[in-house]
Amino acid sequence: MIPGRLYIFVYMCGRFVQIIDIDLFVKRFGVSRPEDRSIESNYNVAPGNLAYVITNDKPNELQTFQFGLTPSWAKKPTYLINARAEGDLNPQNNINYSGEAGIIRKAAFRTAISSQRCLVIANAFYEGPAKEKLNKPYLIQRKDEEVFTFAGIWDTWVNDRTGEVSNTFSVITTVANEATQQIGHPRPPVIKMFTE
Repeated sequence: MIPGRLYIFVYMCGRFVQIIDIDLFVKRFGVSRPEDRSIESNYNVAPGNLAYVITNDKPNELQTFQFGLTPSWAKKPTYLINARAEGDLNPQNNINYSGEAGIIRKAAFRTAISSQRCLVIANAFYEGPAKEKLNKPYLIQRKDEEVFTFAGIWDTWVNDRTGEVSNTFSVITTVANEATQQIGHPRPPVIKMFTE
């Protein structure tokens, strides 16, 4: 983590695996090879790290974004790693919640959820029980170990002082599924599966 920056860790433990296989990504997701900087495989993608995403405005490209969303209007980087699908409407993390998608009420996510969505490529993610968190981590992946994606939102933030542009993203989370219920974790990422 970078000193002086605000990090917000909520529910999903904020770590995932992204094994870089450009040929696989091109074939699986129908994207072109990235022309910008390439990144290395990361078995512990953490807030502030770079990862490949596919955004709604450039669905045929792999882009390198920073994990931890900073809204365009923020005064400083905020690193919002998770965006709760229910917003604040399900504070007890009721697994049977079927109400409104309260994410649209959250100022930090309101614009992004309506017009700045992305897919975050992943091979697996880490979760821990609600009490122990990542002191007792579990690796969750597909049984066939195939790549998948998280639903995400993105934004672009410009540092007023330096002019530096940061493209950032957050992972959308939802109520516990079967896998996270087994380990006692209340929030998994929303996952999009792809089939050949």
